[in-house]
Amino acid sequence: MRRINKTIASLLIVTLLFSVALIAGPLRLSASAALEKEARGENGGMICVSLRIEGAEKAMYHNTAIEIAAGATVLDLLTTADELDDTLEITIDEGTYGFAYIPKINGLSEFDYGGYSGWMFLINGDSGIEGISEAVLEDDDEVIVYFSDQWGAPGFQFPEADVSKLLSDGVIKFTSEDTDYDENWNAVTATKPVAGATVTLGGAKHTTDDNGEITLADVGGLAGLLSLQIEKYDEDTGVPTVLRYAPDHVLYIPFHDAPQGAWYDDALEYCVRERLFIGLDAEANLFAPLATMNMLQLLSVLERVAGPAPTITPIDWAFANDIVKLPEAYEDMLDDLGALYDFFTKTTVTRSGFIHMFFLATGLAGTHDMDVRADITGATDYDELCELAPDDASWLLDSVSWAVAVGLIRGVDENALTISAGTEVTRAEVCQMLYNYYK
Repeated sequence: MRRINKTIASLLIVTLLFSVALIAGPLRLSASAALEKEARGENGGMICVSLRIEGAEKAMYHNTAIEIAAGATVLDLLTTADELDDTLEITIDEGTYGFAYIPKINGLSEFDYGGYSGWMFLINGDSGIEGISEAVLEDDDEVIVYFSDQWGAPGFQFPEADVSKLLSDGVIKFTSEDTDYDENWNAVTATKPVAGATVTLGGAKHTTDDNGEITLADVGGLAGLLSLQIEKYDEDTGVPTVLRYAPDHVLYIPFHDAPQGAWYDDALEYCVRERLFIGLDAEANLFAPLATMNMLQLLSVLERVAGPAPTITPIDWAFANDIVKLPEAYEDMLDDLGALYDFFTKTTVTRSGFIHMFFLATGLAGTHDMDVRADITGATDYDELCELAPDDASWLLDSVSWAVAVGLIRGVDENALTISAGTEVTRAEVCQMLYNYYK
């Protein structure tokens, strides 16, 4: 690892990057988790998994970062969680049926709600056919242990939310992929509505209709992330009949001007979920994905990439870490915060500017691989890239070659790398480049 820390008088040419994308609060970038994952693989074969335990009436446990040895099973994970948390008491029975299973957690036992009620588990949403002592975990696996009467009369559903009609009609639809068995015990899977469930959305409660839908009278201000929970219980026994969402679950709601299915859709959702961006106009649900970014926004993103959360303004952070340096002609603004703020909000960002500043910020983090490089001399616009810094282009060429090597930028053609270094970047393009790197 190495930290690149250069004073570049001509950096302003490259750092014309931003637009008025408001940045959300403290960021916990999942890229950091990816880098930690790489480090774990190099140091002792540890993996990191999440575990959620949903009881009959509430969530009992939720930990998104449990480190265990590679090759561990669900049984090992439960044992580890039990040892780590004094509020957990997990009982494992390995003798009654000749295999390990869970008869009780925190006093809630199988059959407590009648029928076939008991403890089940999922790995990344899949029940599989293996038991807890045979199901081997991999890095980043998500394990859910839940209490239900899945095989009894109430049945059990795994709800998914569809918000495609939210902004147009105020409708959110909840469905579940349900599996039934015919007279010959052949599995038949069908998509069915989750009807009669209680949905808590941003603190307000709604009940799904027979089509599994709730309708909101006012969707103004609904965009970005919104807390969401769903629950339903059998009227006779009280056993849960839907799998609740995680306690910290948030629903991503698309913006009016960033429709689902756009080329940047996945990247935008990722950046919003990681608290990198919020909208430009909360009441109108606007994001302006095709607007050019300005410098102030980019600095706000980059200071979070470098981490930990700073206690100074993004501008002060950038100057303190040599992420940006004003040419002499503009140095009179250094003592005027208002002038600096105005300057950075009006200064747009080029593609090469984003690349270089991102390179510097990730170098500060100390956890990224900064040593890889790609050969970019064959880029169709290599000469243009060199001309952006005619006195000494080595610093820019170095950061761009790193960006290509780590996948931050990709050519428009697999056989012809094009940097497009001088092109101003839009908010959507910055989202896409961040998504390229972190995912």
